[in-house]
Amino acid sequence: MIFTDKAAREKIASLESRISELEADALIKDSAIEAHAAEISAKDQTIAEHVASIASRDEQIAELTGKVSTAESTISEKDAKITELEAKTIITSETVSLQAAELLAATGHPQPVNLSGETGEDKTQKTVTREQFNKMKPSQKMAFSKAGGKING
Repeated sequence: MIFTDKAAREKIASLESRISELEADALIKDSAIEAHAAEISAKDQTIAEHVASIASRDEQIAELTGKVSTAESTISEKDAKITELEAKTIITSETVSLQAAELLAATGHPQPVNLSGETGEDKTQKTVTREQFNKMKPSQKMAFSKAGGKING
């Protein structure tokens, strides 16, 4: 249908022009939408990579937390063992005396031993028999000799 009316043709031309403008605007907007879609897709990929990295780190954290718990448990056990061993290694004169008495008894020593270092002899005694001198400990012999002691027989 062909319009002969000038006003109708002008209206049609105006509408066709407007349609062309709208189509051009739609193409520009479609192009912008595609660019934004590509940007969103790239950001989605980056987010997916970050999520995977976070999941990997969460696994590492869980593994390290387990190792820390194991180490803390081991440290607690070792601390208890150290405390136990320290208690066993406390040396007192009583424990030394008991161990010395046990050793002497095991070797068949017939009498209680004087652990004070005293000989039980009169310190003013300057003369002893050879038999008495031979029964002395080396330290007692040295002290006797330094004090000017004499041996009879």
